[in-house]
Amino acid sequence: MLLRPKPSAWGLLIGHRRGHRVFVERFLPGGAGAGLPEPERLDEIDRGLGRRLVGFYAIRPAAALERKLLAPYFCGRLFLDIRSAKSGPLIKPYVVRFDRVFSFDPVGLMAGPKGREP
Repeated sequence: MLLRPKPSAWGLLIGHRRGHRVFVERFLPGGAGAGLPEPERLDEIDRGLGRRLVGFYAIRPAAALERKLLAPYFCGRLFLDIRSAKSGPLIKPYVVRFDRVFSFDPVGLMAGPKGREP
């Protein structure tokens, strides 16, 4: 990756859902480290975005950030774990699930057609 934030960095995924599919339209940078806002503040942000917050991403996520995402507010939301590799960025997509405990459930990732508006 060309830009490498020193601590882990996180942000918001803005988009929409169609059935079980999630369409990510924009990435909004949020901050560094494990400093996610409280769920009440995230809900205010989501309302301000027209309820288009579909998930979160993190570049080299810290373990503390991952633990914070394993909570009720994040259940059903997309999480992209982004890391650098020699061949380019490595993106691991997950959905936060609950089955007696919260966990990251791996999901498929598919790029949309380039140059076309959603």
